[in-house]
Amino acid sequence: MKLILNIAATAVIAVTSLSICAQTLSKQQLDQYMGIIGAVTAAQQTTRTLSQSCARSFPQLRMQSGKVITAWNRRNGKYIQQSRQLRKRVYRYLGKLGGNSQLEQFKKELHAFTRSQRNSVAGSLYKMKLKEKLYVCGQILTSIDAGKWDIETAYPAIHHALTSMGKKP
Repeated sequence: MKLILNIAATAVIAVTSLSICAQTLSKQQLDQYMGIIGAVTAAQQTTRTLSQSCARSFPQLRMQSGKVITAWNRRNGKYIQQSRQLRKRVYRYLGKLGGNSQLEQFKKELHAFTRSQRNSVAGSLYKMKLKEKLYVCGQILTSIDAGKWDIETAYPAIHHALTSMGKKP
């Protein structure tokens, strides 16, 4: 749980580091949107990666893993959708402002950030001994299934930002 919270904080800091000014979006709005996009993407990718890693390592966990990810996506679907809408909006504005260079820079940074988060989490799981890994995988899947890794629970700041924006991002 601490790991996922650290990912959220890092996402907001890392993804908002771009210094881009928009004419119709304030710098603060753009930074907030980028942070939300990074945090939601990192949460989704990390949860999926951990679940898939456990399923690959332990065939007996495959069915549970699939159900857990399906349930997580269903519970967090509205936040994922809002993040996608924000991403489209940010992409449009970056494309209008600086052409493809700023847009590509943002996409590259977002991809690199989520990849590094995914790899660091999966890497620590891969290093564990088999018995320890089975126990940890069971705990991870149980806690994901219980909603402890949901955006509303694990990312209260992101949840608040998304819900306070209303229906139009």
